[in-house]
Amino acid sequence: MQLSSAGFDVEKAGPAEEALPLIDRADLILTDLRLPGMSGLDMLGLIQRQNSHAPVIMMTAHGTIENAVEAMKLGAADFLLKPFSLDHLMNRGPQGAGSARSARRESKA
Repeated sequence: MQLSSAGFDVEKAGPAEEALPLIDRADLILTDLRLPGMSGLDMLGLIQRQNSHAPVIMMTAHGTIENAVEAMKLGAADFLLKPFSLDHLMNRGPQGAGSARSARRESKA
């Protein structure tokens, strides 16, 4: 809801299997480490194999250093521990949500 109210077009999916068909049109992918069905790390691997150019931000309330290292090795742009604020997400460097929104505006111009 916070991303929608901040001006983002948001598409939600429950299990990773529902999210995979949406990847090609995403400017940014937010995924949890723990998902119903396959894990967020497994989904990240599939996203990379699809050659998606959308940055992936992995988030979790159950983070470990090992999880973060594995996610980054698989190509995650960032690894966030929950809870985090929308401001924190928007300011996470060049791969953050704010940058994704800016890139989307430029491509529509």
